[in-house]
Amino acid sequence: MDNLEQNQPRQTEEDFPGLRAIESPADPAFDQWLTHHLRQLYDPVVQEPIPRDLIKLLEARLK
Repeated sequence: MDNLEQNQPRQTEEDFPGLRAIESPADPAFDQWLTHHLRQLYDPVVQEPIPRDLIKLLEARLK
């Protein structure tokens, strides 16, 4: 676990009260379709490692 993760408080839905008002689509099939296609698009990007230089910049900013 990086220093960045250790120093951040865990966020809960109380931190984002507006999100509770958002309801999922009425059609669960659409929700599944959308989730599947969004994962196909963005999972490869999210799985890329964070460049070490960026991590160093963020760690320096926290000090």
